[in-house]
Amino acid sequence: MYWNFGGLLRGPRDARFSRADGGLVVEIGFGNGEYLAHLAGANPDSTAVGIEVSQWCIAKAARRALAMGRLNVRLLHGDARYLLRAAFEPECVRAIYMNFPCPWPKKRHAGRRVATPDFARLISSRLFPGGTFTLATDVGWYAEETREIFAGCAGFEAETAEGVAGLGCGTKYERKWSSMGRDTHMVVAK
Repeated sequence: MYWNFGGLLRGPRDARFSRADGGLVVEIGFGNGEYLAHLAGANPDSTAVGIEVSQWCIAKAARRALAMGRLNVRLLHGDARYLLRAAFEPECVRAIYMNFPCPWPKKRHAGRRVATPDFARLISSRLFPGGTFTLATDVGWYAEETREIFAGCAGFEAETAEGVAGLGCGTKYERKWSSMGRDTHMVVAK
């Protein structure tokens, strides 16, 4: 079978998102694309942009978006720390989501965590005033660490909700952790 992903896939050289794109919603690390497709459906007048490092996940999400008719989806392949700078103008994103990223629990891997002051400042620069960053995780200490880092970044107010019902769309990891009796912790930074 051949899939034509033309129009959905963007590279850092040809992707230029601006405020003119109408309140972008972004998911970083979208996995198989379930939540990204949900975002696209819930925001039909916006562009839902997914950023992912896995080529396999890009292909799965592209197939899912096309099969569901979600033509407002755009996919970027690469590291979000680079792509947010290279492909998005300042203050052009309405909301950024990260669902169940790896918390990199070992001390020597702490630099790989998303929750860093530099990343919080980058996200702040891409969100327009009143925009939000939302992180869902099953790891309580990671949620609290993320909240503290975003609360310490100028311009953000951050809060954590524990044991929340979920994201509005049952992702693969959300279903997995729920079946194991784990709570979902949400960090919302505005």
